[in-house]
Amino acid sequence: MTDLEARIKGFANVAEDKIEFGLSEAMIAEDEIRRGKKTHEKLREGLQQVAKDIDTLVSKKNNMVGRDKERKGCLKNSEEALQMNSKSSPIVGMGGIGKTTLAKQVLHHPSIQSRFDVCAWATISKEYNVRDILLSLLQSIIKIDDNVYMELKQS
Repeated sequence: MTDLEARIKGFANVAEDKIEFGLSEAMIAEDEIRRGKKTHEKLREGLQQVAKDIDTLVSKKNNMVGRDKERKGCLKNSEEALQMNSKSSPIVGMGGIGKTTLAKQVLHHPSIQSRFDVCAWATISKEYNVRDILLSLLQSIIKIDDNVYMELKQS
């Protein structure tokens, strides 16, 4: 089990315990007006803490473990491609092996970012819509309000 998997499992267990404890206290509260409010307040605080824990876990960088050699090689290939004025450096392989994570790490590396005025990211699947790809690129460059994004997508 990786460190991240262990942390996720531990987090899930703590979250489950907090929720179960809060619910059981709320159910056995004798005085719903006096004690129930305190119990519900504890449950609310516990759930808020769980939400903060989720945000902390989700906002951590998506780092690849044990793939330094591949990352360095891909970074080197990308830098060489840029020196030859090539604008692409393909990453190919089976699904689920970390190509997207690797590509994001290379794109966000200072030696790559410094060569461009603007860097944008878009995910393109087998079945794609050019308009959606362009909107995705635009949204990765400038932050578009969700309502504006939906209007642009529908128009």
